Amino acid sequence: MYHQRWGSALHRGSLKNLISEKRQPQVQFDEIKSWVDKIMKLLDRHIVMLRDGSTVVLCIMSNEKGVAQVAIAAAGDVLA
Repeated sequence: MYHQRWGSALHRGSLKNLISEKRQPQVQFDEIKSWVDKIMKLLDRHIVMLRDGSTVVLCIMSNEKGVAQVAIAAAGDVLA
């Protein structure tokens, strides 16, 4: 849905297309920012259970300092 609606505005292609006299769609940056925020929130944190059944990997794309972080825990580990 998103690509159908905004794909031509965000991915204009060649310089020829950019300067053509075709009317370009009106871009609503507030709506684009809203979609970006939703996608970032969706992708921000991942928890993955490995096949061994006892190891968990937690990935944080942007912690409170804006840095990516990964933690690995296994059954029997003591968390401090």
